Amino acid sequence: NTDTVPTASDYVIIATGHTVTVTAAAAAAGITLNAPAAGNGININAGITLAVGGADGGAINFVGSATAFNSTLAVGTGILQAGRIVVQEGAGAGDSAVTLGATGTITLTRSIVFSGATAADATLTVTGAGGITVGKDFTSGGTFAGGTGTLTFNGSGVQTMGAYTYNHVTINNTAPGIVTPAGNVTVVGNL
Repeated sequence: NTDTVPTASDYVIIATGHTVTVTAAAAAAGITLNAPAAGNGININAGITLAVGGADGGAINFVGSATAFNSTLAVGTGILQAGRIVVQEGAGAGDSAVTLGATGTITLTRSIVFSGATAADATLTVTGAGGITVGKDFTSGGTFAGGTGTLTFNGSGVQTMGAYTYNHVTINNTAPGIVTPAGNVTVVGNL
């Protein structure tokens, strides 16, 4: 229904050609950005929280595009709380992209998963010192540009660290020593 504001029990589909701007605190059980025939996305305004999935965390799923159109999740300087983000790209020239600004935060109880035709088509870009916290895995398979931000692993079991270059990494796992690199990892700042 396009006439109502979603609640924490609603699953939301962002249809092709639509961009939703979150201007006040909002919640949903899960969000899907459909494979677009035109660009679509979500923009979270500065200081505003989007909570997806309640206490156990729901998913934000990008459904890959077979065309040249893009799906975006722009957290900017807002706050995103969810279970996981699945950044998937289809066989076309379009991109699935997540961006995080200077003071924004992404906190996930589970993972960030990249999958797609090419790593360049599934991206997460931090444009400043934004912070990302994952309770499970930060997988390889996409393109990650960490800016001057910090990626924090705060799980309670085995976690996987994707093969990327990171700025700062904090390992706050309650079972120390079980954050495992999935390949070559470079940390240019603090570990």
